[in-house]
Amino acid sequence: MVLSTQEKEVIQKAIEDMDFWNTFYARLTEGYDVAEDNIRRVNGVTGEERQRAYRLQFIVNHYWSQVEMMFDSPEVVFCAQIAVEYNSSFNSTLIMQYGTYHIEDLGQVETGLELVKQSANLLNASANFNLGLYYSNGERVPQDVPKAFELFCLAGNLAATNGDNEVYLNSHYNAALALCRGEGNLPVDLNRAKDLLTPLVEEFNDKDCRRVIQQINQAIG
Repeated sequence: MVLSTQEKEVIQKAIEDMDFWNTFYARLTEGYDVAEDNIRRVNGVTGEERQRAYRLQFIVNHYWSQVEMMFDSPEVVFCAQIAVEYNSSFNSTLIMQYGTYHIEDLGQVETGLELVKQSANLLNASANFNLGLYYSNGERVPQDVPKAFELFCLAGNLAATNGDNEVYLNSHYNAALALCRGEGNLPVDLNRAKDLLTPLVEEFNDKDCRRVIQQINQAIG
């Protein structure tokens, strides 16, 4: 299905105009229990950029709920294209998802990577982590372990600030493993690796992090 020009214009106006969005979203979600609560939430947001981003995301969430796969919805695709154009950190996750869709589903690796990098530049923790995996494994891009290490550290720090514990743990765990292995011109630094892992054991009691610390202690003596 392809959206008509009129359908695109309606969606774009709903994203850009609060009064129009209120009517559009109420009609779109008629019969849904969360509709009124979502309208109140968006109207309570301060700042034009944030309001616009929230309107866009709630439209995406509705159309996403109507399909099995996120980008099976032409409305979601169109909203993602708008998000890329707006380049707002508030929609950085959608931009990352759109990039991953290009890579994994469309096979358009170059375009997808640019979108994931755009999201990463907007300081999206997950996007930085995913890029770190690409560079660490030499997947989609030439292998660059030092760059992967930097991305893992940044992703972990961002995630810790945002309260995204899963990305925080996985990012700093992968950064520590890179220091333990010392691959691709990244020097081995077991003490720094231990410094990255210790908070993860203290905060999450993670068994994998604990195991690696034990191995580091044995290596250090």
